[in-house]
Formats: sequence, structure tokens, C-alpha cells
Amino acid sequence: MSLLSREALETALRDKPTVDVDVPGLGAVRIRTLSGLEREKFEMESYEEHKAGSRNYRARLVALCLVDENGKPIFNELDAKHILSNGNAVVLDRIYAAAKKHNRLDPVDDEADIKNLGNGGSSDSGSSSPDTSAKA
Repeated sequence: MSLLSREALETALRDKPTVDVDVPGLGAVRIRTLSGLEREKFEMESYEEHKAGSRNYRARLVALCLVDENGKPIFNELDAKHILSNGNAVVLDRIYAAAKKHNRLDPVDDEADIKNLGNGGSSDSGSSSPDTSAKA
């Protein structure tokens, strides 16, 4: 296994793919990949809003991730509060689930990834032995 060069890693980090998701009965929508900074900001704001008693997580994520065919956002933060959060919950949830999955915001995925880090990777000590310390 060869290690990625800085240039190869920078190229991979710049690539933020989109995915088209079918919303039954309506058509398709396009979901974009968040940057690391956008995801961190979303997670921190969600935590702060949760502490304050606000529950607008789904609508905020959908507003952040939905883009048009040119990659431009369709909704903004105000839209999340007024249009998306008061809209059809079934439609919102379908798009939310796709945005969550596409941006790997599911803790179960994170746990599986952490567990799999030791299944063939090497540790910092240079050993090629699998790390068996991760627990599910």
C-alpha cells in the first residue's frame, strides 16, 4: 500500500461530489457534499440549538445541502426556519435522510469506520498488525 502524496490528498479534499435523489411523486433533487468547515459549523450550531431547546436540525441540513443544477444553494437559513420546517414532513425527511447519508452524519457509519481502521491498516508504531483495540 502506498501513501497519498500531499497533492493527491489535496485533490481528494477538493472533490465535493453531489448526488441526485428521487423524491417519489415529485422528481429528483441534488444534494451536495459539505466542506469540513461547513460540517463542523453545522454540528456546533445544532448542539447549541439543541441546548437552547430548538429543533430545526432536519430543515437546516436540507437547506445547507440542496443545490440546483449549477451547484447553487436553493434555500438559505431563513428558508430552513420558515419554509422547510413548516413543510411536508415526509418530503423533508426523504431529502434529510439522503443529505445525512451523503455527508456521513450517521454515528453508526463512524463507529464502523473506526472499527475497520484496524482491519488491514498499520498503526503509528509501524507495525502491520491489525489494531484490535477498537470496540463496536
